[in-house]
Amino acid sequence: MINYKNNLAKSQNADEAYMVILETIYFRFTEISISLLISIALFYVITIALDRQNAHIESFNLSETYIIDEN
Repeated sequence: MINYKNNLAKSQNADEAYMVILETIYFRFTEISISLLISIALFYVITIALDRQNAHIESFNLSETYIIDEN
């Protein structure tokens, strides 16, 4: 009877250790996935901002610039 309880305790500890390992892998995978998504989103936002800034600079025409001569 004692041997059976000892084996049951070992089995429960092994199951708990297995669950801890699975939870650790799951949380690490989730953390990496979220970090990757945030990086992609930031890259996308920065790319759009730079593209709009570049379009604004290209639309600036020097021929439409008025120079006022104060003399």
